[in-house]
Amino acid sequence: MFSSSVTLGDGERCVMPLYYDSNPCEEQETAIAETYYQKLMDNTLLRALGLEEYSNTLSWCLKESISDIYDSNKIEEYFFVYHGLSDFLLKIGRNAKVRKILSDTAIDLVCDLCKYYPKDFKETILCKVKECKNFVDTISRHSYASNYDQLYIDGKASPDDAYGIKGFIIRRVLDNSVPADEFAQILDKLYSRVNGVDVSANKDILRSVYINNELTYNTTVKGNYYSINKTGLSIKPYFMDSPWSSRFQHNLVQCFVGDDGVYYKIVAYSVNYDYRERNYVINPTDNLIIIDNQGNIIYQEIPLDEEEEFEDYEEDY
Repeated sequence: MFSSSVTLGDGERCVMPLYYDSNPCEEQETAIAETYYQKLMDNTLLRALGLEEYSNTLSWCLKESISDIYDSNKIEEYFFVYHGLSDFLLKIGRNAKVRKILSDTAIDLVCDLCKYYPKDFKETILCKVKECKNFVDTISRHSYASNYDQLYIDGKASPDDAYGIKGFIIRRVLDNSVPADEFAQILDKLYSRVNGVDVSANKDILRSVYINNELTYNTTVKGNYYSINKTGLSIKPYFMDSPWSSRFQHNLVQCFVGDDGVYYKIVAYSVNYDYRERNYVINPTDNLIIIDNQGNIIYQEIPLDEEEEFEDYEEDY
């Protein structure tokens, strides 16, 4: 586990997670990315099909997706669904032998990551594989077109479904004529292999930031949360455990010290992508919670528009 600490005086504040924290798994991730890049580039059939033309893109995509996988946990990244490789994927998508090379390589990669990421990574992967397997079973029983409509037209599926692994499966079935049963076999193999990885010696948490040795910000694949060092009490503010939690990837933590005790004010920051400027914009919101150093919630504020959005979400889903 990687840990760091920060000391806050009265009125002082900092943003979680700390921007200057290094990636605790960077060395392993770089080594794994290079290993699997070379493994693919050395494959005779893939070279014959023209993979070398995409060598720079493949190298970049492997490094980026592996370094980001712990936070996003998108299994499709390991089936080489990379932006910039779409032409190559369409070119080789109808070749069963190539599909096996890619899926076997992807499964090996996932198992390698399970060996050094915290325990919850393996648990989450297994849950996601079960969910995908159930989805594949449904498209085996129904027409592909109706499943496509469900994901892309009626609006009931989340963006992660439509543009994530489920959308990927549907596109391969429709665009590349890949049998749904083949996906079922791949997912069964993935589940069996990942389930067999021993993670008993792995850490429980990827990264912890200790604030005044009282409050700790913890990073796990299942979501970030705070804990109280004295009691071990876990605290997950409502905005970090909601349908909109992806908006609030950063928090502003401010400390207040007085004769009546120590209090921490945690404000949610929204993270939005500016397509014109091509960068992420981070802004404070009206979502906040105040706790004392024992973990008691003193106050929390949910803006009216957020309450309405939660009601709309519940009605739609």
